[in-house]
Amino acid sequence: MPLEFWFSESISQALAIWDWPTILIAINRDTKATQSAIATQTGLSQASVSRLMAGRSGGQTIETALKIIDRLGAPRTLAGITPRGLSHITSRIDDRETVEASTGGNVKRREFSSKLVLAGLAIPLLGSAHTKATTGDVDVVTGLERPADAVADLWALDSRHGGAALADLAEARLASILGQLKHVTIKPSAEPFVHAVIGEVTSAAAWFAFERGDLARAEGLLKDGLYSAYCANDTKLRLQILDTMAMVCNAKGRPANAASVAQSALDASQHADLQLRSLLSMRAAVAHARLHDETDYERLKGQAWDLLGKAAVRPDRDEWFRFFGEDEMRGLEALAQASLDHHALSAELLDGITATMAPRNRAFYRVCQATALARSGDITSSVDVFHSNLPLLTEMTSARIAKKTRRFAAALHGSPSQVAQETRRMALNLIGASSHA
Repeated sequence: MPLEFWFSESISQALAIWDWPTILIAINRDTKATQSAIATQTGLSQASVSRLMAGRSGGQTIETALKIIDRLGAPRTLAGITPRGLSHITSRIDDRETVEASTGGNVKRREFSSKLVLAGLAIPLLGSAHTKATTGDVDVVTGLERPADAVADLWALDSRHGGAALADLAEARLASILGQLKHVTIKPSAEPFVHAVIGEVTSAAAWFAFERGDLARAEGLLKDGLYSAYCANDTKLRLQILDTMAMVCNAKGRPANAASVAQSALDASQHADLQLRSLLSMRAAVAHARLHDETDYERLKGQAWDLLGKAAVRPDRDEWFRFFGEDEMRGLEALAQASLDHHALSAELLDGITATMAPRNRAFYRVCQATALARSGDITSSVDVFHSNLPLLTEMTSARIAKKTRRFAAALHGSPSQVAQETRRMALNLIGASSHA
């Protein structure tokens, strides 16, 4: 079934409450598919389909839901289920086997078992998690080549799906590491490495809290992470955390604070990585654009591009920083232009730059492009961009993207076009908002 079918008002409402009779009857009506054909497509028996269509079967097991949703092409997010790419971290796991989403597993509850605390890490942080301090100092296990490796798997998932569904897992991983430290004494020579690992995990947890929309929690974690970065004497980690701090300030409607954070990071890191300095310069530029300070915006934008032009290519970049490059710079520039009410220019800057981006950023910037087109009066192109982005949006778990989607819906609010209003309703359904919002 096409996505437009699933986003129709009656079907999206039915999906939200797992109303299978409404859904299956509509499929039968619209496609003339027989119960036998539906059974073949879903992997259910014909008798089960018949009972579901007649409302005589509860159909509330996760196995039934996933067969109907996945095999008929419905977006999981409309049914309150984690996207496919993240189902392995939201399934219950026991000590014997991983329960795959396709064979059961309560993917709707979003719980994390202790088995997942160090998911993605081949080793614990310390040589012996149960060694008591009285037995002497312990070495850090060398299985982590870099502190950033402690959360590389989570950053990779975030780049594909957004980080909202990863927040609890990152905090569980952080708690596990801090718990280990209560039972050991670290050699002084290893302390910077340990502090850096804690800082990396804390920074990731902060970002995922930000992606979930929990800005207060993100701020608290960022402060903790900044302390760890200073203890580790890790300039790159410190700049990474300050970059996220600037984003959180902007998200909280404090662009002056965002500009101050980014500028202080730049002032204190004259000899740091040029790409990081380039990103921070553009963060400061965006903040000044939100303050409608075009003079400082242009100055900092020019500085950002100059720094990027001088930066050497780094094939070994940490996972969190793989998003950065010329296309990301143009995307940030487009956001700044939108803040300055230059919507046509913003849409132009975003045209064609998302193809090489990771899925999360591609989804984010294409919603921004659709909004800019609508704000500049090109409703037809705006709707086309949004519809082309819809399959990707259904795979995202990100409050930032949801916020941009809401703004896109607001940009269509006054349009007389029936297609625009239908698209607006689809956008609001996607983020679980009322069509009267």
